[in-house]
Amino acid sequence: MLFGQDMDEMMMYTLSTGKEKKRWRVNKGVTDVLVTKHELLVVNEKDGTVSVMTFDGKVKETIATPPSPFSIVADDKHRQWIVIHFKDGAISFIDQATKQVKRTVDTLDFAVSGLVVAETDELWVGGHGSGAYIQQEAYVHSLVDGRLLARVKAETMPIQFSQTSEAVYVLCHGSNMLYAFEPKTKHAIRSLNIGANPFAMIKTKSELIIASYDSNELVFVDEKTFKQTKTVSVGQGPFYIFFRDAKEE
Repeated sequence: MLFGQDMDEMMMYTLSTGKEKKRWRVNKGVTDVLVTKHELLVVNEKDGTVSVMTFDGKVKETIATPPSPFSIVADDKHRQWIVIHFKDGAISFIDQATKQVKRTVDTLDFAVSGLVVAETDELWVGGHGSGAYIQQEAYVHSLVDGRLLARVKAETMPIQFSQTSEAVYVLCHGSNMLYAFEPKTKHAIRSLNIGANPFAMIKTKSELIIASYDSNELVFVDEKTFKQTKTVSVGQGPFYIFFRDAKEE
């Protein structure tokens, strides 16, 4: 699925062939889409909404949120969806059953992403910062009541997260750094200078893969050794990464 803030359509492509399969009309302003078992949750920053959409592209419900919703993550343990708001330093908690915003709490300004850590009932939030202030910390909130539990030093501009049983990984866009934190103590375990202007990160079975925007590469990091193993040139300005798992691997 391809979408963008200035696009008035969402376009679907078949992975096996690369051919376009469907196009759905949407309002401009879409910044994120969460796929569940039964529906799509489409975040529109300009409209201040999360639309509940069928896999046929029909809007079932539209949930009004506080201004500037930007990204969304699922917290199935507590049966809620969590919306990260970009401009106003807020997090919204949406009840999955009622599809209503049940709680909104303050967080860092210009937040862009969040990671649900179900084992500790926590949400890690990161972003760029605003104006002359550059974000130097990730915020950790309670999934139960939303309160701020900790601020984790992760300079500069912690924007992407990943998790294993041993660590929470934080990718810092401004300082080209990758950190590993112990989930309970929040202490830094390891750090690695990585890429040039990294924007995205995903985890496979044994590796972390990072999109290095300015060097036009994907960078591979072995999870056990925490060392860079290889780079792959992918063309100009890689910005997102998607991982399609194989049954045999």
